[in-house]
Amino acid sequence: MIKMLALLVIVGGLLLGMLFVVGLLLSSLKMRKWAKPVGLLLFNLLKSRRRW
Repeated sequence: MIKMLALLVIVGGLLLGMLFVVGLLLSSLKMRKWAKPVGLLLFNLLKSRRRW
Protein backbone atom coordinates (compact mmCIF):
# COMPACT_ATOMS: atom_id res chain seq x y z
CA MET A 1 0.00 0.00 0.00
CA ILE A 2 2.66 2.51 1.03
CA LYS A 3 4.79 1.72 -2.03
CA MET A 4 1.78 2.22 -4.31
CA LEU A 5 1.01 5.59 -2.71
CA ALA A 6 4.64 6.66 -3.07
CA LEU A 7 4.61 5.67 -6.76
CA LEU A 8 1.38 7.62 -7.32
CA VAL A 9 2.84 10.70 -5.63
CA ILE A 10 6.05 10.51 -7.68
CA VAL A 11 4.22 10.00 -10.98
CA GLY A 12 1.77 12.80 -10.15
CA GLY A 13 4.64 15.13 -9.30
CA LEU A 14 6.40 14.35 -12.58
CA LEU A 15 3.22 14.94 -14.57
CA LEU A 16 2.63 18.26 -12.80
CA GLY A 17 6.22 19.27 -13.46
CA MET A 18 5.85 18.47 -17.17
CA LEU A 19 2.60 20.46 -17.32
CA PHE A 20 4.34 23.41 -15.63
CA VAL A 21 7.21 23.30 -18.14
CA VAL A 22 4.83 23.10 -21.11
CA GLY A 23 2.74 25.94 -19.70
CA LEU A 24 5.84 28.08 -19.21
CA LEU A 25 7.00 27.41 -22.78
CA LEU A 26 3.58 28.26 -24.21
CA SER A 27 3.21 31.40 -22.09
CA SER A 28 6.72 32.59 -23.00
CA LEU A 29 5.96 32.06 -26.69
CA LYS A 30 2.47 33.61 -26.68
CA MET A 31 2.43 36.17 -23.87
CA ARG A 32 5.83 37.35 -22.73
CA LYS A 33 4.24 39.81 -20.30
CA TRP A 34 2.68 36.94 -18.34
CA ALA A 35 5.61 34.52 -18.61
CA LYS A 36 7.75 36.16 -15.90
CA PRO A 37 5.13 36.37 -13.09
CA VAL A 38 3.94 32.82 -13.84
CA GLY A 39 7.53 31.57 -13.78
CA LEU A 40 8.20 33.31 -10.47
CA LEU A 41 5.01 31.85 -9.00
CA LEU A 42 5.93 28.31 -10.04
CA PHE A 43 9.49 28.80 -8.79
CA ASN A 44 8.21 29.90 -5.38
CA LEU A 45 5.81 26.93 -5.29
CA LEU A 46 8.67 24.51 -6.01
CA LYS A 47 10.81 26.17 -3.33
CA SER A 48 8.05 25.87 -0.72
CA ARG A 49 7.45 22.24 -1.67
CA ARG A 50 11.14 21.43 -1.16
CA ARG A 51 10.97 22.91 2.36
CA TRP A 52 8.15 20.51 3.23
